[in-house]
Amino acid sequence: MIEASQPKLVRPKVNKIFITTLVFIFINIALSALLTYDFYINSLGLEGITNSQYALLGGIPHALIGVVFYTLLFIAIIGVMTRIPFHKMLKFLRPQMVLDIFRWISYVGALYAFYLSYAEISILKVYSPLYLVQQLLIFVILGMQIWANIVISEGKKETQVCEFC
Repeated sequence: MIEASQPKLVRPKVNKIFITTLVFIFINIALSALLTYDFYINSLGLEGITNSQYALLGGIPHALIGVVFYTLLFIAIIGVMTRIPFHKMLKFLRPQMVLDIFRWISYVGALYAFYLSYAEISILKVYSPLYLVQQLLIFVILGMQIWANIVISEGKKETQVCEFC
């Protein structure tokens, strides 16, 4: 008797992508926390950036906003990986919606990082490896998210199973 083969699910592959993404997000949480600390203490010699008009958004340091958003992204990815039922808290937060929100936050973050990099390099003419690494990593995080979405979409087409719906 010939057994029907089980469809190859993509969740294990996507979870590997997510684990790598979590590493980059964690690095950015740490960098954002360090830069937030530096904003208030001025211990790293980044006054050219922290004292500029580009250091705040609505009176809040960019780095502090980064800590909050990277932490939310971290929680979102952990939640999708471990199948936390966010939709029981808010009905619209199904795993695919969480991934879509994550993707759009990453797009906005990448655009904002591009703007801040431009301001630092072209306008302020101040170069900080910490800021530039952090801004580069948001592009890496966005790329990882796009890759995960591609793998999920291909898996849906191949197996007719949506593991993240």
